[in-house]
Amino acid sequence: KNIYIGEGVNEKGLSAGIFYFKGFGSLDEYNSNERSKSVTDIDFVRWILTNFSSVDEMLARLNTIKLTPV
Repeated sequence: KNIYIGEGVNEKGLSAGIFYFKGFGSLDEYNSNERSKSVTDIDFVRWILTNFSSVDEMLARLNTIKLTPV
């Protein structure tokens, strides 16, 4: 069962939200060679809230993923 999480707060108090503003920003196309480090745009908030307890922790790992569109 896929559950889309658009915003939330985890048990450590870290909050995150994803907001859509058409025409602002873009993502690179999905590359199957980068599958193991890809996180889809709609799973980004879930990735943040299930893996980190602070903004600093998340920022330290942000460059290890590839954010891709669905």
